Amino acid sequence: MSMSSDVLVELHADDYGETLNTSRGILKLMQEGCLDGISILGNMSDFDAYARMLIDAVPTLPFVPYMSVHLDLVEGCGLS
Repeated sequence: MSMSSDVLVELHADDYGETLNTSRGILKLMQEGCLDGISILGNMSDFDAYARMLIDAVPTLPFVPYMSVHLDLVEGCGLS
C-alpha cells in the first residue's frame, strides 16, 4: 500500500459577525492571508455593520476566502 506524504490543511474561521472583536480579528487574519475560509453569522444584532466591514475589506485581501453561512438556531434574531 502506498501512502502519500502530501497533507492539505485548510484554516477556516467560524462566527464572523458574532461580535465586533471577532469580526475584526477574522478580517485581520484574512488580510494577512492566513485563512482559507470563513463562516458568517447573518442573524446577529449588528450584522449590517459587520457585513459592510467585510465588503469594504475585500479589495484589500490577497485572495477572497471561501465564505459559508453559519446556521445558528439558538442565538441572534430569527430571519424568517
